[in-house]
Amino acid sequence: MGQKQFLKSRFFKLPNHKQFDFPARYYDERKEKLNDQIKAANTQGYNERIKDSFKSKSRIKSWNQNWDTIRLLIIFSILIFGFVFIYSQIDSILEILTKSSSK
Repeated sequence: MGQKQFLKSRFFKLPNHKQFDFPARYYDERKEKLNDQIKAANTQGYNERIKDSFKSKSRIKSWNQNWDTIRLLIIFSILIFGFVFIYSQIDSILEILTKSSSK
């Protein structure tokens, strides 16, 4: 038994890696429909529609911000009007309070 035959024996031979050909066991119809819809959306300018929807939301948002400012101004004007009214009538209010406390 020569040296070459000894090295060629199965004792020193490393096994090859195993290769698997594993076919899919089921067909996912939802996934296929989703992929088809994505492909169709990309060809129909889907990105443009998304940009347009964001632009319309920003217009609504700016109106809401303007309405918040208007509402704040209305509240402040009512408060200022109330304070001015109370300040102008302070003498009569103090008179009513002193009469009720002296009784």
